[in-house]
Amino acid sequence: MWFAETTISNKTYLIYKEDLISRFADTKKHATMINEIQEALKTGIVHSENWKVNRIWTTEIKRILINLAINKYKFKVATSGFIEECIGERLWDMTWYNYEKLNESGLQIGLHVSLISEIEWDPNIKGIQYDFEKLIMGRADLRLMIFPGTEKTIESLIEMAKSCDFSRNGDKYLFAALQNNQRFIFEIYTH
Repeated sequence: MWFAETTISNKTYLIYKEDLISRFADTKKHATMINEIQEALKTGIVHSENWKVNRIWTTEIKRILINLAINKYKFKVATSGFIEECIGERLWDMTWYNYEKLNESGLQIGLHVSLISEIEWDPNIKGIQYDFEKLIMGRADLRLMIFPGTEKTIESLIEMAKSCDFSRNGDKYLFAALQNNQRFIFEIYTH
């Protein structure tokens, strides 16, 4: 078993071959998932001229993401408003997850959370901050924050993630800032 040596923040870590291969595969899988989320959101808002209120925006964006999660990735989805396809909302507006297996008692074990997402339409940074803090505290492969905003709003949120005690190396964030109800600005941040 060979390993690679890497230095992060003046600390040296040994990474074993299996971990390195696994991290590379996860990185490629996450990059694909991020690209597909971005494309689905960009494509989905083409019909947004009929979305007059925030509740409709939230419902339609959830519908876009549920379709991707269930049909493309075969994830289970937790969110409100879609009782046929999903279980109710958990801690976040949307969660994509799977279980590894059933144990001897019939309980699902090995919970793996692939995505947690918050959708906030309050243009005030304080309203966005409240929901974003829930993402910072959560553990998932990817955290998706959808909100009305600009590059400056994204920079402020990244600054929050960088300065938070809950942030861990490798935490991935996808920011989707909607401008004038017409187009998304996307930014990816890895802590």
